[in-house]
Amino acid sequence: MFIFKNLYNLVETITDYALKELYDEQALKKKLMDLALLYEMGGVNEAEFEVLEQKLLKQLRAAREYNRVQAGEAEENEDNDENEGDEENEQNEES
Repeated sequence: MFIFKNLYNLVETITDYALKELYDEQALKKKLMDLALLYEMGGVNEAEFEVLEQKLLKQLRAAREYNRVQAGEAEENEDNDENEGDEENEQNEES
């Protein structure tokens, strides 16, 4: 049982890290800037640039949506925690 718990924790840690890397808006913005610079320096042609730019923009939109949803869930959890605390205080006051 101990091994499965450790394995689960390892998989959860790797998943969290992968999601942070995949949905890192700042990293995606930097990749877009690097691509623009590469294009200006002649490192990629216009067709390659457009394809790569669209791919990065799609990833950036997905990252923004993911982060927005995650922020909303975090806010909901905080609200639920506050409401539970209020309910406990009301119960204590009634006692």
